Amino acid sequence: MSSTDGTTELAQNAAETPSVEAEQDETLTPEAGEGEAVEGDEQEADDSEEIEHDGAKYRIPKAVKPLVMMQADYTRKTQEVAKTREELNNERESFIKESEARRQSEKDIGRVAVMDEELEQYKKVDWQAFRATNPEQAAAAFQDYSMLRDRRDELATKVQTDVQKRSQEAQQTFAKRYAETNNTLARDIKGWNQDTANKLRDFAVANGASQQDILTLAVNAPLVKLLHKAYLGDQLIAKQAQAAKAARIDVARPTQEAQPLTSVTRRPSGNAKAGLHDGLSADEWLRRRNAQVKRK
Repeated sequence: MSSTDGTTELAQNAAETPSVEAEQDETLTPEAGEGEAVEGDEQEADDSEEIEHDGAKYRIPKAVKPLVMMQADYTRKTQEVAKTREELNNERESFIKESEARRQSEKDIGRVAVMDEELEQYKKVDWQAFRATNPEQAAAAFQDYSMLRDRRDELATKVQTDVQKRSQEAQQTFAKRYAETNNTLARDIKGWNQDTANKLRDFAVANGASQQDILTLAVNAPLVKLLHKAYLGDQLIAKQAQAAKAARIDVARPTQEAQPLTSVTRRPSGNAKAGLHDGLSADEWLRRRNAQVKRK
């Protein structure tokens, strides 16, 4: 075989056998549709929504968001119920302690009253004559009197201190509940302010509420919200009644004064057509007809 033929054969073999670089290029080159799959994955990854939980932000699939929000709402309501239960327990304990302290004060007041009666008996004693007749008994009696007076003053001071303490605690509790109630109303009633509160108070008083009822409302948000709805309903009814009254007045009032009717007598002109004809009015035709009958 000549060199020329060998060269030709080698060239043909090289053309039929793929090179290593070609194989590498073919391996690295994505097949048809691979690029679209990647783009689809990115779109799936972007099919999410951002939520916030406990101050942190998270990205979750949109399909999962309703479940997460439902769980968050359930957790919030559970926490509110737990908080309400805790507040009720605290109020119950406070009520029990206050009731016990009040009963103890009532007992102490009763003891002070008994001591006052005993001291009144001692005040009737003639101590000078008593000492003259029986100095030892007089001294013992005066000592009992002095001890009773001191115990009475000490117990009366304790009662007064307890009453003042309970009054201060009641004022503090009322102020706290009043602030909490206003925060709740500001959240649940649009435009809540002092002017709205005054209007509701006046509305309640106008419907028979007492001063004690007003104090109860001031620390009871659910009752205030019900009162607010009643107030809005009353305002709406008043506006509707006023509009209906105005409409009745407009219907009764004439738009224009009635003018008296005037009759127009048609007088024949100099060249008016004589006799009966269709151009005459009914009255004129009847008048001419009667005149013709009379002439006959």
